[in-house]
Amino acid sequence: MKHIEPKYQGKWREERAEKGAINAFKACYYIIAWVVGYYFLRDIDALPSSLLGHGDLSKMMDEYPFWTKPAYFDLFFTASIGYHLEGFVNHAINGKGRGDYIEMFLHHAATTALIITSHLANCQKGGAIILWLHCWSDIFTSSTRMVMDIKSRARDYLYISILVTWAYTRLYIFF
Repeated sequence: MKHIEPKYQGKWREERAEKGAINAFKACYYIIAWVVGYYFLRDIDALPSSLLGHGDLSKMMDEYPFWTKPAYFDLFFTASIGYHLEGFVNHAINGKGRGDYIEMFLHHAATTALIITSHLANCQKGGAIILWLHCWSDIFTSSTRMVMDIKSRARDYLYISILVTWAYTRLYIFF
């Protein structure tokens, strides 16, 4: 609360502090998910060197539908499903009244449906790589949202980091 900009007072200050705390949690989750995800994905034949692997994206569907999963891979994938499913349910229940409720509801619904569908269709190899890529840029997105209401140069650097990681992980890698 003491770091929130002085222009926010009373109820608004508390809401800004709560949003900052929620985004701090999300940033921590994404950092852990990125590190753990890399641990499980690093030896998959579809993870290219541009993503710190030793494979090639063209091998994403090799051995489909019976590919050999790394140890504890299902734990990583199931935890990701749980996190995104919780985000969807939480938004459906608590997000009403927000100006972007419909857009974010559709975003959470599509994300959750894609993750569950990739699991049910046994396309977890590609689904996990895409989940991991999104974690990479979501680290900076959540960190930026965390510091938006604090007087700090960190938000400028974090915003630039969002642009770089989004361009790299969501445009360049699959282009």
